[in-house]
Amino acid sequence: MASKQRPALDQAFEFIPPPLPTAIKDISHNDHYKPIEDTVDNWTVYVEKLENETFVLRFGYQMKTKNIDVDKWVRVKNWSVECAVAQGDYVVIDLEKQDDRVTIILHEHIHPFHKAECENGSPDAGCFNLATEFQDYACNAPWTGKRLGRLLNNVTRVNGAVLESRKGKGKKKVVSERQPRVPKTVPEGSRPSLSGASRGSRPTSKRSHSQMESSGITEAPDVSSTLTVAPLLKKGERPDSDLSTKIQQEFDEKTKACWPMGRYFTFDVDVYKCHQGTESMNTRVQEESGVWWQMNNIMNNPKADRQTICVTPKDPIVEVIPEHWPIIKQGEFYIVDGQHSVEAAKALLADDNWKSPLKPTIRYWKALLVYSEDSNQLIAISAFLNQTNKIKAFEASWAANIVAGRTLWEEHGCPPKERDNAVVKNPKWQVIFPNQFTDARP
Repeated sequence: MASKQRPALDQAFEFIPPPLPTAIKDISHNDHYKPIEDTVDNWTVYVEKLENETFVLRFGYQMKTKNIDVDKWVRVKNWSVECAVAQGDYVVIDLEKQDDRVTIILHEHIHPFHKAECENGSPDAGCFNLATEFQDYACNAPWTGKRLGRLLNNVTRVNGAVLESRKGKGKKKVVSERQPRVPKTVPEGSRPSLSGASRGSRPTSKRSHSQMESSGITEAPDVSSTLTVAPLLKKGERPDSDLSTKIQQEFDEKTKACWPMGRYFTFDVDVYKCHQGTESMNTRVQEESGVWWQMNNIMNNPKADRQTICVTPKDPIVEVIPEHWPIIKQGEFYIVDGQHSVEAAKALLADDNWKSPLKPTIRYWKALLVYSEDSNQLIAISAFLNQTNKIKAFEASWAANIVAGRTLWEEHGCPPKERDNAVVKNPKWQVIFPNQFTDARP
């Protein structure tokens, strides 16, 4: 049975226990529902204007009645449509209400989308021109998923424009006086820099993430934004509580302006909305071996506990402040920490051979939210979050080293063991790096 009681849905929809229909490949950890056959006929969405002049999509369905002349529609209040996609013959709708999220699956032939009700029931949706949006109507799942996905994007853009237009209205801009910066004196014996300016005086980056990504130019972290990380604990050494406290306090102080929702705020982020960060915001590049290592961790983790990743909004259309969080959370994100975990989750979700009760849980991950227009701050935070054991390269296990050694031995023609007293040394034992190395393992 469903994990929660949801009166607005329970009267017309029934909980679907696993397994889901084979056409549903995009598995989430949400509770899944389908319409009750004798209760629900068609379905639609409504564009609803809120009191703050932003818009939201509401889900609605048509009740089946014995009287064919009665057209009764029910609008599901307080639940907003977050995502709409087509999968096989189904349209998959994600609904959200505060911190609760559910998924409704609707077969295109049994429960088709009703475009006329959407147009007639959305009197405030003039700016979206629904008649033009739905003019090439086709009663199938791909058409419905594509049109509703586009409508959701338009709602997000319009909401962003509304919030941006109201930003700063009624507020008097206060400009604080800053004391002029006095450069530090440099000892005569110090080595001059090539540019003639002190290292600490290099201006920080103010380019957007898309500009940094398209230009291909990356920047090293500034000295002022470098953060102290905890030293690796040696064998037999007791952790230093005072040092740990000092390091964490320094990190919180230097990055306090980079956590728009709070230092320990987390939310569930969809891995399909996460993208690999640019080199100017990530301390390490993505490695294939790291993805495999994380895949192995997920597949063989009996406790089902996972990393909390860190993301930053990808080219936000509104100012990144708590008031705009409903808009920001519907957008895309760059990964600051956890890129190997996200790629591993995507690979496992697409792997039909991995069948595990954990599979429905790995699409959404707990994530910290960080944001700064200064790329030096982002890469410093990335380095701090990747500290201790995570900053080391993914080390091969003892067994992996043996397998790799055997591969090298076979590449050299499987030479016999060299005798310690051999007068003429076997030339096959001379290490020669081949021009093309092939993996001889089966």
